[in-house]
Amino acid sequence: MKFVVLLLVVGVSIADFASIKAPRLSPPYCPCMYQADFTCPPPPTDCELTDDYCGCCPVCARQEGQTCGLFSAGCRSGLTCVIPPCTGDFCNIFIGGPPPSGTCEPARTL
Repeated sequence: MKFVVLLLVVGVSIADFASIKAPRLSPPYCPCMYQADFTCPPPPTDCELTDDYCGCCPVCARQEGQTCGLFSAGCRSGLTCVIPPCTGDFCNIFIGGPPPSGTCEPARTL
């Protein structure tokens, strides 16, 4: 009986540890895609607007130097989201994990 209890305690401890260390791999929840009665809050009036990461509601666009990426609002006009190139260890960290984030930087013209 003590052996079974010990196995149960060890098993629960390992499961708890794994859940703490596991990165969140799923995208953020987008209520407008799943709730028929969803309504957006009033849009901000003191900034340039863009869609939120779900494409549901208007939010303030990201400003120069702010982080951007797959699960964030877009950059304001004249800026683009620059994500660092995938090189060596940097790639290995993100393969199968959360997407890398970038920074809103001035758009370059060719």
